[in-house]
Amino acid sequence: MSSNGSVPGSRLGGLGDLSHSERSTVRCKLIVLSVATILTARLLFHAVFVPAFEGPDEPYHLGRIAAFADRPFLVALRGVALDGRIVGSVRARPCGTSFGCLPFGSEPAAFNLLRQRRAAPPASPVRNPENNQPPLFYMLAAAAIRLSHLEEPETRLLFVRILNVLLVGVGLVLLLRVPPYRNTRVFAACISVAILLPGAAESLARCSNDASVFLWSAATLLTLGRTWSPTKAVAVICLLCVGPLLKLTAFPVVSFALAVLWQETKKRHLVLLGAAASLLVFPLQLLRGWRWGGTYELNRPALALLETVAQTIIGFGRSVYTFVKTTFWLGGWSFFRAPLFLVGAYLALLLIIAVRSRPRLPTRRLAAHVIGLGVAALGFSIFAVANRRFFGVWGGVGGWYAWSWFPWLAVAVYDTRTWRPTALRPLLWSAAAFAGLANLLYYKAAYAIYR
Repeated sequence: MSSNGSVPGSRLGGLGDLSHSERSTVRCKLIVLSVATILTARLLFHAVFVPAFEGPDEPYHLGRIAAFADRPFLVALRGVALDGRIVGSVRARPCGTSFGCLPFGSEPAAFNLLRQRRAAPPASPVRNPENNQPPLFYMLAAAAIRLSHLEEPETRLLFVRILNVLLVGVGLVLLLRVPPYRNTRVFAACISVAILLPGAAESLARCSNDASVFLWSAATLLTLGRTWSPTKAVAVICLLCVGPLLKLTAFPVVSFALAVLWQETKKRHLVLLGAAASLLVFPLQLLRGWRWGGTYELNRPALALLETVAQTIIGFGRSVYTFVKTTFWLGGWSFFRAPLFLVGAYLALLLIIAVRSRPRLPTRRLAAHVIGLGVAALGFSIFAVANRRFFGVWGGVGGWYAWSWFPWLAVAVYDTRTWRPTALRPLLWSAAAFAGLANLLYYKAAYAIYR
């Protein structure tokens, strides 16, 4: 035994007995776990703070899960009306939706999922627009609920919120281990600042299928970052099948992955197999009666665009603006708005970050990222127009869709852009200060509404 009490050749003596590369690896793992733990705790706070069913569309997503938990599989797969027990639970507490409940302020609402309440009398079932969604996430969440023997809608709601927080936590660990970024503290710092924004918590720490797409995106990127082998090819193809079965917002990442498959293997059969696997969602959805797969607005009667070209351009711009600004602050299902100066500061910060960047040389997977961004832009455009035709107004596309793409978007930025060290530090501090201010103002505004 050495004089310091450690066993030679063992790992019991701490980092001092490790080589430089081994110490670097251990520190990296500690950084990854620390960052993921802190960010997961932040998301968990949001999950318990927000009142019951105040996350956008939460009753409908929970209804899909409840259908698989309580009804015969084929009946749930086809889609059923929103359970009257869930409708009754929403109406039994204050809310900011059109469910016929009392408004916020009639009783304390913040943290109300942590307070026991008598079971609410069931109400009449209502149509569930989330029946259009692919079924995989709802099936898996329902299986977890059955194993946990949870019955009350509010208990299930809290369970799914926490489940999604854990999915995001695992996704963060995977994202921070993607080669070649896993040894980059700057990458971890940028990820941390972004996830601290209120919009990230609003999008991912709620009852919906977006957190599962976040985890899937991170797993896909980690798999693509490894050395090519037959096992990796099979794993990528399986992931390409799974993503769209969670939500159709997976397709930008699917497009990126297919482009990487082609660029780095030149094997046409792998690309065709991957594409075919990703498209399996459409026959399944067709069997369920949803001819466009998972887009409620494209499966319903729509209004004509009775407006000039100029009005359409301006309206579409409003949808883009709404999408961008609600990535950092959505305002729950009540949609309470961020202060205008804060929105301006957010847009200015994004502009400064973009202007101060420069192309990374050599750029990694540029063509694949461009293809993925093109598919994302096309999907957004189609959905924005469909949303306008169905609801009659522009600006109805929330920024939560972007957070399911976040692992890929973060990698895309790091693959293609870089910043001088003299510019990076102040930009990071500015972004961190903005995230802190945004959280302070968000929770101040939210608590004033929910208390």
